[in-house]
Amino acid sequence: TANDIINQIQLNRHSGEALRSQLERKLAELIRCMPEGSPLPPERQIAVALGVSRVTVRGAFQSFLDRGEIVRRPRYGTRVAARSRAFAGKNSWSGAGNSSACSFSFPWLATPVVNLQMVLYETLPQQKKFWQKVVEKFSETRSDCSVKLIWHESPGCEKYRSLCAADSNTDIFLYSPTVEKYLPELAVELPANLQRKLADFPGNISPGLAALSKWLLPVHLACAYTYWNPLLAEKCRLDNVQERLMNGEFFDLVLEAAGKLPENCMAAGHVWDYLACYGHTAGAAVDSSLENIIEQLGKFKNKKNAFHCSQRYPLDIVDDFIGGKQLFLTTYSSQLNRNEHVLANMKKVPAVFAPGNIVPCCFIAAAVSSASRFREEAFAFMEFLTGEYVQQHCRQIKDDLPFDNSNLTESLQSFGFSPAAADDFIRRLVLMGKISGQEELYSQFGTFRTREILNDFLSGKLNCQQTVAEIREKWNVFYRQFAGNQ
Repeated sequence: TANDIINQIQLNRHSGEALRSQLERKLAELIRCMPEGSPLPPERQIAVALGVSRVTVRGAFQSFLDRGEIVRRPRYGTRVAARSRAFAGKNSWSGAGNSSACSFSFPWLATPVVNLQMVLYETLPQQKKFWQKVVEKFSETRSDCSVKLIWHESPGCEKYRSLCAADSNTDIFLYSPTVEKYLPELAVELPANLQRKLADFPGNISPGLAALSKWLLPVHLACAYTYWNPLLAEKCRLDNVQERLMNGEFFDLVLEAAGKLPENCMAAGHVWDYLACYGHTAGAAVDSSLENIIEQLGKFKNKKNAFHCSQRYPLDIVDDFIGGKQLFLTTYSSQLNRNEHVLANMKKVPAVFAPGNIVPCCFIAAAVSSASRFREEAFAFMEFLTGEYVQQHCRQIKDDLPFDNSNLTESLQSFGFSPAAADDFIRRLVLMGKISGQEELYSQFGTFRTREILNDFLSGKLNCQQTVAEIREKWNVFYRQFAGNQ
């Protein structure tokens, strides 16, 4: 009865969620489980019983009318529409006296399948495969809803923003906290249940980035692996490489290998990348480890086959590694997913997330566009992204890490981490935001602004103290300039 239906709707005036949104969500739960053709209470009766205005009730009903989930006809009121797609568009109703199930459930206004549109910037082969699998699985769980993927390569450009804007047809889009600044203008807040799921997001996260969790749903983490070539390791007589990497002995391994490698081989990649990765300690002063790492790098002076000290295209270094010319490679999985040839070769070599490697970890996130006309379905897809299937497949297909703590811990343990080491790794993760935290900024500084200094240091033009002093002076200038632009 109408009273039975109304009694199942409870509104919380202290939750912070709009009453219309609460009512719409409660109606969605009821409509989905009610038989086709079931009558719904009149707007006026609902408004009086719940103590809200008829405008609020009318607004809550409107989205279901727009999607064809309910139908409204004079003298017959509002009813749950037919869910069968077979009768969509057929005007076969023959009057109130017709008792067939087809006519009773108003088949000429049968519920259409909602097709959500999602804009993505992950366009590499393995990334595409991952998202195609995700939407395929979602469609299996929701026969009334599908997702159309729209690929675009540049997340920070004007065209990408226009695809996600309020006047677009986009329902969901991927958002990059590293490059974007317009999220509140493009997205709507996530429901409270999804926000609660993000309360224990792993790793170090700045307050500014944490505030984005009202709009942003992290899907998985993009973190750097350290790979090594077993044949070169054997030639250099390196034993227990994985265990030693896990123990933070990366520089010791490079030092041992540098004098034993063949003439045309290198031990590792760009030296400044390792300064960026190891040059600070998460949660402490950004240059707290600077003297230590410069002292470590000082051991490689005049060792020509230790690190690259001249600029090379990062993908060329990946190709050198695949070609057997480099012992260690530290890189993000996205650099390896650019084609099947690279990916097939990288699958053959061992890799580890080294605990001592404090690489900033980017997270891939999704948001619901303010343009979406099907927000309930969009939020259902977002919740699906937090589920077990997606969290497992982000590693199986994309070689990235799941974002939730339980799956993340399990993934790290499969790489050889003890439970304590896995927890420590998660605690020390530095999540990339809008380059607003000092740790993220220092990583960028170490990668792009220290190359000439490090080259002079390793060639003998600067000693340890001079190198530390020059890096600190340049960092202070760089940080003041950045802070002044905020």
